[in-house]
Amino acid sequence: MHRLLIILLILVNLMNAQEKNHESFKLNGTLVEDFNDEYIYLEYGKLKDSCLITKNKFQFKGKLTQATVMGTFSLKNRLNSYPEFYIENTEMQVKLSIKETSNKKRIHVKIISVEGTKTIVLQKIFKELLKKKDDNKNKEKLLKKLDSAVSINPNNGHLVSLIYRLSKNDGFDKNTLRQIYSKTNKGTQKGFYKRKINEILFKENFLEYGLNIPNIQLPNEKGRIYDVSTLKGKWILLDFWASWCAPCRSEFPELKRVYNKYKTKNFEIVGISIEKNKDNWLKAIKSDSLNWINLIENKMDSGKIASELNIELIPTKFLINPDGKIVLKNISLKNLESFLRNLK
Repeated sequence: MHRLLIILLILVNLMNAQEKNHESFKLNGTLVEDFNDEYIYLEYGKLKDSCLITKNKFQFKGKLTQATVMGTFSLKNRLNSYPEFYIENTEMQVKLSIKETSNKKRIHVKIISVEGTKTIVLQKIFKELLKKKDDNKNKEKLLKKLDSAVSINPNNGHLVSLIYRLSKNDGFDKNTLRQIYSKTNKGTQKGFYKRKINEILFKENFLEYGLNIPNIQLPNEKGRIYDVSTLKGKWILLDFWASWCAPCRSEFPELKRVYNKYKTKNFEIVGISIEKNKDNWLKAIKSDSLNWINLIENKMDSGKIASELNIELIPTKFLINPDGKIVLKNISLKNLESFLRNLK
């Protein structure tokens, strides 16, 4: 694996050293299933282009004003997924899967592969490193690779999105991430990433470890207000989720195993659902047999608790110590169990 990463990094360097001054892009698309005689749409930046699919082939041409731009595919008058990938001013090959569903108004679009861009090489490198992001030695290796990649590719949008992703994980040193981010070109970045990265890495009033959790008083399944402060003196895992969040619910079987094993060791879980549909929340609790404390913050977009804790994606977890202070954010279930195993 180590040799593979070295080869990939060498490839990135060679691609930069030999890069031609492309002034436009050519995107050659191929469908892996038969799906002809319909237009496919490509959106990138503020532009939208169309192309007729012929013999499972299509081609787009255009010109970018920056190094990388996020692109999405769609079909007209169809409810469909919007798979994202990065476009560069070069010649690219993209393989797509487009499948009909039982609902004639809905279609499933999936990107099988992308070739020809520096970004896809970077994505492969960091995909491998992120598989072991909870290992401390691998974290250092990941940050070193990220620093090197940003130095070579300061305009790359994927690297900025990766910095944003890592900045939300408390296991990564924020000082190092600040230094890496300072090497990026701010002028080519999406406003969203600039704003959020600044909030997390540079604003002094942003939530940091060691701070007390906010006052959490929310309704439980019976509609009664539960005050989380009554749990002071226990180790608490705050788990923010929603009934419609598949990744959240896929963790429950393992989380239940850990909870049942350690709930007698001064440990409690408080699940907080951030959704508007109370009935769906109650059905999910029953269906998944969630036997810890379950609360709901009924306004997903403007919930006070979710806002105070800067929660933008779910699942999001906080480990709280007996003094009510934040110890870890988004701890993996494996690391959580290792942590709880050492509690007296």
